[in-house]
Amino acid sequence: VERGEVSDSLRYDILNRDNFTCVICGASSRQGARLHIDHIIPVSKGGKSTPDNLRTLCERCNIGKSNKIETAVAYSQYTRSNERID
Repeated sequence: VERGEVSDSLRYDILNRDNFTCVICGASSRQGARLHIDHIIPVSKGGKSTPDNLRTLCERCNIGKSNKIETAVAYSQYTRSNERID
């Protein structure tokens, strides 16, 4: 699955899962924030367009992140969606 293949349905599912709120700063669409779907591990670095690699960011946070990998965030999201890692 590549970047361009994030369907409207998947986009909605991610926005809904994240309560239409930026997971970094908390800005919401109700406050007028323009929300983006972000790849936690960027496509340019091997990331896929799967729910576990997608999250909601506001435009400001997404532009600031660029194509960086936030390992602490990726790890915390991984551990929340999977069994404990020991």
